[in-house]
Amino acid sequence: MDSLKTAGIAVEEFDFPKNKLIKIQTQLEKLVSKNFELHTLAKDGFRLVASIAPHAHPTIAHVFL
Repeated sequence: MDSLKTAGIAVEEFDFPKNKLIKIQTQLEKLVSKNFELHTLAKDGFRLVASIAPHAHPTIAHVFL
């Protein structure tokens, strides 16, 4: 987070309990798999992040993948 802030990128951090994220993940996966537009956006977003990660600074690369 500090690297992003230093680079001048606006950052907003949220903390969620892991047990709540696990419950939501399954629901989101079902929703995305049933909605063509969300599925397409998710795939495009992952491709973008995957293409950026190898070029990212090592300290922030783990944020992407």
